[in-house]
Amino acid sequence: MINKRVFTVAIAALFVFSALVAFIPANESEGADPEWTSVEAVKETGATFYSITVPGNLIWMQSSQTLTAGTEFRLMNDIDLSEKYFPASITGATEFIHILNGNGFSIIGLKIENSEMKTGLFRSLGGRGVVENLTIKDPIISSTSNEVGAIAGNSTGIIRNCAVVGGSITGDSNVGGIVGQLNNGSVTECYNTSTVKGGNNWIGGIIGSNYSTNAVTNCFNAGAVSGPAIVAGIVGLNYDAGDVTHCYNSGTISGTDSTSGMISGIVGSNYSTGTISNVYNIGIINGQRQTDICGNNTRGGTITNAYALGTVEDVGKGILTAAQMTGMTALEKMTGFDRLNWTMKANDGNTLYAPQLKLFVESSEATKAISLESVKITSGSSEGGSPEGPGGSGEPEGPGGTGGDNPDDGGDNTMLYVGVAVVAVVAVIGLLWFFVLRP
Repeated sequence: MINKRVFTVAIAALFVFSALVAFIPANESEGADPEWTSVEAVKETGATFYSITVPGNLIWMQSSQTLTAGTEFRLMNDIDLSEKYFPASITGATEFIHILNGNGFSIIGLKIENSEMKTGLFRSLGGRGVVENLTIKDPIISSTSNEVGAIAGNSTGIIRNCAVVGGSITGDSNVGGIVGQLNNGSVTECYNTSTVKGGNNWIGGIIGSNYSTNAVTNCFNAGAVSGPAIVAGIVGLNYDAGDVTHCYNSGTISGTDSTSGMISGIVGSNYSTGTISNVYNIGIINGQRQTDICGNNTRGGTITNAYALGTVEDVGKGILTAAQMTGMTALEKMTGFDRLNWTMKANDGNTLYAPQLKLFVESSEATKAISLESVKITSGSSEGGSPEGPGGSGEPEGPGGTGGDNPDDGGDNTMLYVGVAVVAVVAVIGLLWFFVLRP
């Protein structure tokens, strides 16, 4: 009997230990930061680039400034950064003057929270810097200062073929889904579906403020964008002689200051001699002095081939009906939308307002962005609307987002661990009672 009891107690102790192993990490891991140390990226023999395979490789890029300008870093798989807040932005106080080629992969769950100017995956992308072929999924980027963007806070370099999908980007002024402030750099073939929010002016779905003579081209926004004034789906402030062309917006654009304006679908203020052409807006515009395409156009800027969705009564001066912006009819009614850059094809029987950029015709984000279900027409409403497309709905619930968007919320794994622990403890009590404590 003694041996039996000793054996039973040993088994019970094993169960308790297993339960603690399962249960304690579930509680202590919330908010815990794994050790992310610098890990030198590998450059294979004969290769022209360094391979990025783990988060530590990105940390190592901070010390890469001693390398020859234009050195290429290439993602070889998705990089998950959701376990902790990323250390500031990759390049610290220096400019990134190299090439980051996403290679079709994604950086997932990028989390940055600070009070510094120039916040993003890169604080500053230098004139020789390039970021291309990269998707940033579900970022949570928040700064109380200016120049905030998912790819870069400030850029004089080249950003092309990049996407920001889901999540939220929040800052004070000069806040954009892709880049906060563009200074003689370029942004091409990019799109954003994240929620972009500014506490001050110059907020854009793609670029917050553009001080560049280069073109912003082949871009679309489907995320909700909001700020006090000078807020738009593509570029908040277009200050220099740059062109905004072949772009569209389907996200809700909202002005949060009842006394300010320049709340627009494409450009908030075109304070330049640049051009806005071959663009359209079908997103809801909420706020004072709201306009469909551009809130302010001064100093010789031109706007051509610009269209917006309206009711039958509003048709004229670039305002079209849904029928006129649908399928092949759009090719006839929307001058400048040739089939070289745009496709007019409907999708699975759902009416698609306006053409899609051919670059993104296979993108589910692009399809949802202009689907019938995502578009609602309002007239001069000053109340906030629901954001369009996959970027989420309603206002963000703080830096962590909602549900699975918050990497610190524990998710379903916490409940799993607790369940295992409870089952183990109950089993232990049962064994002790049956073999030891029972009369």
